[in-house]
Amino acid sequence: MKKKRLIFLFALVVLVTGCNNTQESKVTNNREYAVIKSSMKYGDKTEITYFDNQLNQVGIQKYEYGNVGEFQYLYPVVKNEILYEISLGYGYDKDNCKIIAINLKTDEIKEYKLDRVNITSFYVDDKYIYAISNLNRVTYIDRYVIGGDDMQSIILENTISVDMFVCNEKVYFYTEQNGKSILNRTDFFTKHTEKVLSDKINFEDGTNFNVIYNNRIYVPYGKDIVAISPDTLKFKVIKMPESGNAVSGLYQDGHNLYVAQADTHGENSKLCMIQYDLKEQKIVNEYKTFSTLMQFSVKKDELYVLSFEDELIKFHMKNDGQLKELKRKQLKTTGYQFVSAGFICNN
Repeated sequence: MKKKRLIFLFALVVLVTGCNNTQESKVTNNREYAVIKSSMKYGDKTEITYFDNQLNQVGIQKYEYGNVGEFQYLYPVVKNEILYEISLGYGYDKDNCKIIAINLKTDEIKEYKLDRVNITSFYVDDKYIYAISNLNRVTYIDRYVIGGDDMQSIILENTISVDMFVCNEKVYFYTEQNGKSILNRTDFFTKHTEKVLSDKINFEDGTNFNVIYNNRIYVPYGKDIVAISPDTLKFKVIKMPESGNAVSGLYQDGHNLYVAQADTHGENSKLCMIQYDLKEQKIVNEYKTFSTLMQFSVKKDELYVLSFEDELIKFHMKNDGQLKELKRKQLKTTGYQFVSAGFICNN
């Protein structure tokens, strides 16, 4: 498992509400993309900076939360005009760790607070918010109804897991066994836990990235991806073009799955973006450029890249496999600020 995922200790879960924001500048309606900047320093605020389709800044919102999206490899979740992100508080203060849900239309905020440490991943579907954490070789999987107060928990003794996703209300999570990354699953009804394809697939490393389409789960598999049927557990390895880097991200836009191959630590700038048609089950395009990749988003034929150098780059993806750079923006940070995430506003 990636070392950076085991370094930090934190928490989350659902309880309350309330607004906790201060408006820095009015946000106009033509926002296309947003960048989250945060800080661990007491007194600093988290900023969401909005850009139009030319990457001109069109507004900033500031919030009284610390350490939002610190892990950087965890993408924010946007569902029904609500942005979900982890706030780990100031200076690793577990009492202030929570999931924040920001209504992007009204700017109202609901807090989902958790009394756990070492929160390493979260997941949001249409009904629930899930979180995974571990302490002293015990893994906790917690679930809250969106907008509700009651928490359900699954406690797994002698287990360490940091990555998870959910399909059909079953929680899939990775553990290590004899140097292999094993996929497991459980659910909140039976709380029965089982290994998934452990004798057939070595995932090499756990991952939070997954896409679910037509009742098939797509997850990274080294430099390739694998499609799994959750009902039958039949699987198919889908070979990706060779670029020298492993799969470092997945993003779904309609029936298109975008597979990013890049160095997860930004040590080289080779970036390969593969467009895979989920409906036709075939590779449509392969795009190559030079940029480190922290996160990426796709909207139709537009690719947004957040680099480890705090650059926001917008590309046009042509049908012939060529990328045309449209705009590039150097993101400014001050003091203890860091760029943690980005997301498309109107997808």
